[in-house]
Amino acid sequence: MYLKDIIKKQMLWSLIKQKWLSLKRDPKKIFVSIITIVLFVLLYFESGYELANHISSRITKIIFLALLFLAGVLLILFIDIQKIQDLVKNKKFFVPSFGFLFLATCFVIVVISFLCNNKTENLNTFINFASILFVSYVFTRTFSFHKFAKMFVWSLFVVSLLSFISWAFLMISGFDFATSLLSRDSNFIGSFLGAVFYFERPSGASYRLQGPFWEPGVFATFLSIGLLLYFFFFNNKKKSFYIPLLFCICIFLTFSTAGYIILFVILLVFLSQKMKKKSAWVLFGFSLAAGVLGVLFFKQISNFLSLVAPNVFEKLSSENESLATREYSFIYAFKVFCTSPWIGVGSVTARKMYFDLIAANGGIVNAFTSTPGFLIASYGVVGFLIYLCPIVGIFSIRTLKIPTRFFLALSYILITNQENQSQLMLLMICYFYLGFAITRRIPKLVSTSRFDAYSSQANIPLNFLFQHNTKGVVSLNVFFSSLIKIVSILTGIITIPVYLLYFGSDNVLYGAWLTMISVISWVLTLDLGFGNSLRNKLSEAVAKGDTKTQKAYISSTYFVTLIMTLAWILAAFFSVWFLDLNSLFNLDSSVISGFTLKATMLITLFGVAFQLSLRNITYILDVLGKSAYGNSLSLVSNIIVLVAASVIRVTGESRYIVLASVYAAAVIVPYLIPTLQVFLIQKKFPFPSFRATSKASFKAIFGMGAGFFVVQISSLFLWSINDLLITQMFGGTSLVVEYTEYVKIYNSIAGLFTVIQGPIWVLVSAALVNKNIPKIKKAVKASLAVSTALFIAALLASACLPLLFDIWLGDSAPQINWAIVIVFIFYSFINDYSAAFMLISNGMGDVKPQAIIAIATSIAKIPLSFVINFVFGNVLSWSSLVLTNAILLIPYMVVCPIRIRNACKKMTSESKQRNETELVNK
Repeated sequence: MYLKDIIKKQMLWSLIKQKWLSLKRDPKKIFVSIITIVLFVLLYFESGYELANHISSRITKIIFLALLFLAGVLLILFIDIQKIQDLVKNKKFFVPSFGFLFLATCFVIVVISFLCNNKTENLNTFINFASILFVSYVFTRTFSFHKFAKMFVWSLFVVSLLSFISWAFLMISGFDFATSLLSRDSNFIGSFLGAVFYFERPSGASYRLQGPFWEPGVFATFLSIGLLLYFFFFNNKKKSFYIPLLFCICIFLTFSTAGYIILFVILLVFLSQKMKKKSAWVLFGFSLAAGVLGVLFFKQISNFLSLVAPNVFEKLSSENESLATREYSFIYAFKVFCTSPWIGVGSVTARKMYFDLIAANGGIVNAFTSTPGFLIASYGVVGFLIYLCPIVGIFSIRTLKIPTRFFLALSYILITNQENQSQLMLLMICYFYLGFAITRRIPKLVSTSRFDAYSSQANIPLNFLFQHNTKGVVSLNVFFSSLIKIVSILTGIITIPVYLLYFGSDNVLYGAWLTMISVISWVLTLDLGFGNSLRNKLSEAVAKGDTKTQKAYISSTYFVTLIMTLAWILAAFFSVWFLDLNSLFNLDSSVISGFTLKATMLITLFGVAFQLSLRNITYILDVLGKSAYGNSLSLVSNIIVLVAASVIRVTGESRYIVLASVYAAAVIVPYLIPTLQVFLIQKKFPFPSFRATSKASFKAIFGMGAGFFVVQISSLFLWSINDLLITQMFGGTSLVVEYTEYVKIYNSIAGLFTVIQGPIWVLVSAALVNKNIPKIKKAVKASLAVSTALFIAALLASACLPLLFDIWLGDSAPQINWAIVIVFIFYSFINDYSAAFMLISNGMGDVKPQAIIAIATSIAKIPLSFVINFVFGNVLSWSSLVLTNAILLIPYMVVCPIRIRNACKKMTSESKQRNETELVNK
């Protein structure tokens, strides 16, 4: 439907609503769409003005890591598991596609080039080029050319529209501006990761439109490619005029000489394809003759154009640096290529040799603008093949007339010699698509897409993740939980620099705050396991439709946890004043007074104690199938504290009391809102009341909850006591900060396991009631698969730990101790797989063995810590405490699988006996 029809019929809102409902019915499409949108945003950031001019290398690393991560996710989601199984079953070799072979060959030669050239000098550029190869392979494997062209055009349309609006505002206001107020600053938050529209005055009173790019000519390049993709590869029956019109207007506003020339060639491409075959050949012959005359009378033509549009065509003067750079850039690059034609010399080395040649010859060339020249000089024969393949691919497109192919190839040559685009990943992906047209006809390439072609029955990880809620292991709810968890991890990572800024980079004060929060978090385990028990029992009551029992379970849980909250507040109020907190936290009273420390402790305890009761709503939301909603509550709390610590600027000891007050409010309000929503507004369950409590419901909740409580408090003790042990055993709170920095990385990865905890827990509980053993086995496989993925992620994080610390903490990053890293890898392995088996046992209600192990490990924690520190302390330092925790988790990893297997065998035996009895009765 055309835009004018939408405006005329006033159907915009209904169309948006209809689109949202269709997306809501197809969670796979939402998932892939979100990943794709984020990928394109990152690809534009990678090409942006801010990134090229003012952003530190830290932002570059973040963008490339995010690109590689999301590309890897797409690659895994679309793996054809059935094809792999068939290859293994039939014992056949994998036959790679042309694209895979081509990119793999390029990668191998690039690695050889890296090994044979200056490794230190060219390391970053080789990593960048290898990343381009990988991301290009993922795109060409996952999306059809039509799908990519559609995404490219629409994303560029949004960028162009924003650019044009900003440019119009500039013309009205009359002053230069950037959309980022801190565009000249390398500040992490203020720079908006390079998403900047900066406008400058090149000459006189005219302004050039350059969009989010560092140079107007680059914007013109993107717009030219957008026009070509829209006209020839968009595959939309009803094409609207406003997209190419906006692109043409923006090209005119760039005042780019090369952009104007390329736009004229694009017009020839369009006309030759629309004409009949003979007319197209006539146009080609006429254009060829005009080109020859243009070369012969170049000076006269350039002088005439300079008179017509001096701001645009003055560059065509023979003495102009811009024209000379375009003319001689490839020639100088070819001379560099001749020094090492097979493997190249590396990007940085090629650039140095390039400018050395210019200086030796006294040329006026001022930049490296030739993309083919840069590719062949840097990577030798690989660069030549990468540049040549799109040209061969263009001539392989049989749906285009031969004259059109010549014009299209000419457009490609002009575009790639306008600016050096070898580092612009988005454009390189587009060129790889054209290159792979060698082996596939464009009509087939346009009409199909890997994403659209796979039906819901296809054996790919994407379909496995998004099966229907009642049949699948992981649902759309888990997807949103995953997003929330990732945002929570990022929020937690950002929190440390913000806290350091809040406390004035004082590790002692910050370490004391961390220790205090760690100790206070023990309160949250004092629900005696009622929350987890409520999740099990309420699920059974909901399945049976027993409203009375539901109210009894909910009321009993809230009543008991509220009593514990009030008791804890009273006990804390009277006991805190008699404790010497300065000695407990190993803090001198000159750093922070005892009164301030006690007031901070009481305020924080007040908020956490009330959260103990209000947190029951998260377990109820799990039963309602809204675990993502429940998981988001802690995220909201963290964001509130993060924003407050970023905005509030308080000096002296009062900063502790202010932060404690904000923390107390942040852990109460987000949980209070959904509680009122579920019980009073939506009335999903009866409102808790004292009369609804019963001895039977209390006994049922407490009977299972006691085991959960023991396991919870043991787990909290094993980790929370580490802060105090580090303070006492290794001297002061400063090491607590280093310990927290390592733990944040690895526990953030392990914490992703919790996104499947609620759904699988409820799934196993329901399967246990129905004696559905196959569903339990599927849950076990899913849990182990997630654990394996998390362990692999931990290995990758360990390999990239220096980079992660540099991105995260910058100059404040700790010195990497690889002995500590090995300890965390071992811990990750034990923790990930023990968590998978413990989750299934929890869903089955088999917590008694875990409780016994928890008691034993809690008793052994401190003496074992001293023993391991005595043996390995000189090498491992405080990480000996982490090694202790890993060893204490091994019993869970051994006992839980045995209990699960025995329970399944028992249910199988009972099922057989029941069936035999039924047969005898019949």
